Amino acid sequence: MNSEDFDPLLDKIFAEYPGRRSIVFARVQQEMIFREASMHDVEEIAALQAESWQRHYRGAYLDSFLDGDVLADRLAVWHARLVAPSVAHFTIGAFQSDAVVGFVHMILDEDPHWGTLLDNLHVTYGLKRQASAGGC
Repeated sequence: MNSEDFDPLLDKIFAEYPGRRSIVFARVQQEMIFREASMHDVEEIAALQAESWQRHYRGAYLDSFLDGDVLADRLAVWHARLVAPSVAHFTIGAFQSDAVVGFVHMILDEDPHWGTLLDNLHVTYGLKRQASAGGC
């Protein structure tokens, strides 16, 4: 995997930031594909976020929500985001063997001072240590 594989994506992300295309590409044990998420990814993205919240957001959200309707809530949110795309936001998924293993959701120009909002960033639990160690 090399930087040319990401050029169209980088062009979109860094369109407002000329000259800031320094990204480190790390080796991974299994090929990871990055692409814009689509309506076909709704269920996997919602499930990944729900699982992440259940594991890491205890105390921030009520246990009754995390143990109950969190998946239904995330399905509704991701359905709205991915079935009716907008030029103001986009989601990039990380895929291994066609399965969602991570994603990032950004809202462009969300704030007049700070600019783009990184609204969501989630990685499959099993890859977190690998990702934090620079493995993916």
